[in-house]
Parts: sequence; structure tokens; C-alpha cells
Amino acid sequence: MTNTSETKDKTYPGESATPEDLILLAQEYRKAAEAILPLGKSGKPLTRAPYRLIALHSIELYLHAFLLISGCTPKEIRCLQHDFKSKATLAKEKGLLLRQKTQEHIVSLYSTREYLTSRYGAEMTTKQSEITRLKATMEELAKKVQVVKK
Repeated sequence: MTNTSETKDKTYPGESATPEDLILLAQEYRKAAEAILPLGKSGKPLTRAPYRLIALHSIELYLHAFLLISGCTPKEIRCLQHDFKSKATLAKEKGLLLRQKTQEHIVSLYSTREYLTSRYGAEMTTKQSEITRLKATMEELAKKVQVVKK
């Protein structure tokens, strides 16, 4: 027997989040990534996996916030799943001006499947972005999306 309160509220998480909510959440993930980065400096690639995953989530949240600001619906954004290439391309079409290297990096996250390998691919760490590139991408998005919001 199904609990009626469980079936009643099937709202997708984030469906009613505002761009401001997503920017605040992205900022918290960015701070968390920065806080754990020193822990991953042992030289072993796996020690940086938590930083990567948190930084990638921050990047994705900034892109979501920008797309919402630009008029996309939560459902349209959700349909893109973790496709960084589509999100970056759509954000660019909607006016997000990033440095070419940053735009190319976000697009490459899709082809290298970095989001998935950061989560599950312990054996694939050599195919991932340089930490400095990941950090630069996250920081540039943080600055550009917060400016758009105002």
C-alpha cells in the first residue's frame, strides 16, 4: 500500500529554486571545494576526486542559475541532465560571455565525461582536467553569473 503523502508530493528537487538560490548553493559548493583542496595535495590523483566532484557541481549550479536568469524553465534545464556541453552552448547563445579557454573547458567536460569519472572512475583519473583549469573555470563562472544576477 502506498502512502498518500509520498505520492502526493512528487515535485522535482530544485523545481522552484530561484537563480539566487542556485547561486548561493553554488557558492557554498565552491567554498567547500576550496576548503578540501589542500587535503588532495599528496600527489595521488584519487586524493583530488572529492575536490573535482564538488567543483564540477558548483560549475553546474552556476550554469543552471544563468540559464534560469536567461528564461529557461527548470524542466528545460533538467532535460540537459549533466551535459556540460549543451549547457555551456545554450548559456553562450543566451549571452554568457566566458573566456574562450573557459568555454572550451566546460564543453570538454562532456566529451571527457569528467562528471562521471569523478564520481565513479577511479581508474580514469589521468583523463581529467588540471586542477588549476577546473578552479579557474569555477571562479570565472562565479564572477560572471553573479554579475548577471544583479
